[in-house]
Amino acid sequence: MDFGINVAPLDATTYVVEPHGVTDLASAPTFKAALDAVTIAPARCVVVDVDDLTFIDSTAIGVLLSTQRKLQAHDGKMIVVCNDPLIRRIFDITGLIDVLNVRPSRQEALAVVQELAAAR
Repeated sequence: MDFGINVAPLDATTYVVEPHGVTDLASAPTFKAALDAVTIAPARCVVVDVDDLTFIDSTAIGVLLSTQRKLQAHDGKMIVVCNDPLIRRIFDITGLIDVLNVRPSRQEALAVVQELAAAR
């Protein structure tokens, strides 16, 4: 399956990014460009829903970590939605469940976004 990505604003400061297919060395530049575009925008929260990924490699994980650092530098937050047990295991093995704020559903991720909005 080829790589594709959808990006949509949820509100003025929250974006949802949905990569589809395979994230690897070949697709990483496109993945990074999409995430860079929302971190340049007035994004405070970015929800990255990886439930439609069939594969994620270390390059794509590096892109996620880079995006998380950029958002944190501006008091923002990234939340990763991952319900796929194989991909979630990669986040678990690498110790990134908490670092990348991995949640099992978009509903839980959006609840975190609402909590952050209420706290500001």
